[in-house]
Amino acid sequence: MYQYFILILSLVCFNVNAQNFIDHKKWKVGVGSLSLMPDIDEQLSLDGAPLSGMSFEIDTVDKLVLFTSYRFSEELSISAMITTPIKATVELRTPISTIDAIDFEALPLALAIQYSPEVLRWNNLSPFIGVSPIYLLIQNEQLTDEFDYLANTSFGLTNGELAVDSEWSILWQTGVDYHINDNLSFRAVVMYFYGETSATASFDDGHQFIADIDYKVPVYALSLDYKI
Repeated sequence: MYQYFILILSLVCFNVNAQNFIDHKKWKVGVGSLSLMPDIDEQLSLDGAPLSGMSFEIDTVDKLVLFTSYRFSEELSISAMITTPIKATVELRTPISTIDAIDFEALPLALAIQYSPEVLRWNNLSPFIGVSPIYLLIQNEQLTDEFDYLANTSFGLTNGELAVDSEWSILWQTGVDYHINDNLSFRAVVMYFYGETSATASFDDGHQFIADIDYKVPVYALSLDYKI
């Protein structure tokens, strides 16, 4: 489904005909590793009353991903990252303990425009910059048994149900391609996106635990690409 979205959007935005779109040597595919290092700031509340002494933290997430790109000119291309949902766990830190609080999956949907200025190329190196809208689709979010126990013993809350908002953001990127030969290249990319979301845990009797979250996510990627 995502591959069809890439194809249709590229055809509309750049007004290329189907024959040019499948020209030899304009497509590139790659496989690589992705590391996400989320940094989050949160405001926690219970039934509207602020909670102090608690904070969230997410560990670094590593993921195997596929990349594909299409070159429209010597300097301009469009690129997509294809991956399965990224599984992560949010830790809740309190003054006396740290527990796993939330399990969720995030699927990043991004389609980047990349610009590689010819004037900056040197030998086999081609630096580039890029920008993309990114939709962070949150799914399968749930409270852990540890959080349910804490909510029950500390606040008398039972039967929590969690909802986390999916959000749009802007993904910025810069990187460099090292061309091993005419078909094979090595790519290193640094990406960054930020935004805000809200997580709401609803309990029996109408009680709500709400986390308003600001997130900043540096992303580092390495891949081996092949021109087809």
